[in-house]
Order: sequence, then structure tokens, then C-alpha cells
Amino acid sequence: MTPEDVIDLVETQRRLAMRLLVVFLVPVIAFVAAPALFPAIGDWRLGGIPSSWLIIGPLGLGTIVVIAWFHERRAVDIERRWSDEHREHSR
Repeated sequence: MTPEDVIDLVETQRRLAMRLLVVFLVPVIAFVAAPALFPAIGDWRLGGIPSSWLIIGPLGLGTIVVIAWFHERRAVDIERRWSDEHREHSR
């Protein structure tokens, strides 16, 4: 195993993180921008709870949980595949 092999793993992990960062930022920016662009959204209520709280709370946190779960699964898969490939090459 060479330093280039480790750099390759780190770059693969970084690409995954950057893609998921974009997936995370798009809805977050939309959640923040929606009430500013459409002020009537701020007046909406569901069960007496303001829509902004529903967007930031369950929807925002749910998005974070799903992205974190997906990232963890993909990162472990990438590391496992990388480890298997380099274990075979070292024999």
C-alpha cells in the first residue's frame, strides 16, 4: 500500500461528502428562502404550529438524519471495498 492509495481513498470519501453537502444545502437554502420569497408561507399553520417551525424542525432534521444515514452506509462501503482491494494486492 502506497501513500497514493491512501490519497485515493481520501479523495473518494471527499467526493462523496461534497455530493452529499450539495444534497443537504439545496433543501436548507430552499427552507430559508421560501418564507423570504413567499411571505404568505409564514402565515400557514398546521395544528396551530407555524409552517416555519415545521420546515426547520421535522423536515429539516429529517433531511439531516437521512443524509447522515446514507453517508455512513456509503462511506463504510467505500472503505470496505478499498480495504478488500488492497488486502488482495498485498498478498
